[in-house]
Amino acid sequence: RNAGYDVCVSAPKSVSTLFALAGPDVAATVREAHEQAVATAIGYLERETAYGLRGHQGDGQRSARIATDGFVAAAFSHQTSRANDPQLHTHVVVANALRGADGKWSALDSRSLYRHATTASYVYHAVLRGQLTAELGVGWTHVDKGIGEIIGIPADLQRAFSTRREAIEDELASTGQTDPAAAQRACLTTRPSKQHLDEADLREQWAQTARRL
Repeated sequence: RNAGYDVCVSAPKSVSTLFALAGPDVAATVREAHEQAVATAIGYLERETAYGLRGHQGDGQRSARIATDGFVAAAFSHQTSRANDPQLHTHVVVANALRGADGKWSALDSRSLYRHATTASYVYHAVLRGQLTAELGVGWTHVDKGIGEIIGIPADLQRAFSTRREAIEDELASTGQTDPAAAQRACLTTRPSKQHLDEADLREQWAQTARRL
């Protein structure tokens, strides 16, 4: 049985780039917008999937749904990728346990969780765009598969801050495989050890990269 599920919510690269190069006030606004968008997306998942199932499931039968107390979860927010590129993202670790209104505990309906994951991602990105537009007045590129990028953040700068993606794409190219399982293997194969650097040092590195470009 699964102990839980890792719901990872990640900002578009242009948003993380703005966070990396902005002054303290703007960086704080970007972080707050990300956190509010994460909370809204997880709230959507909780409303739609955090129910208990009672009775037999399968053979043409459907279990009865009952209300629960909601997710038992913990959120871990990060501002970098493993390559120390700017990457705002939050891991929400959801325990595979729900307490029903009848006092009994049960597992999550994992199929429902996965079924709503894409919509939750769309919710996150829509709320993030709304917050940053309202607070900072930024504009957005065409939204593709729920994701838009901030207009005015140079593409070459975004690529320079995407070394993890490039490493994974290079690994996939070397194997000639593109399926999801291959992508997961490439992610693990190329994953470096974590290096915890001081935020001031990170920001100076990011600024140097921007100046060089």
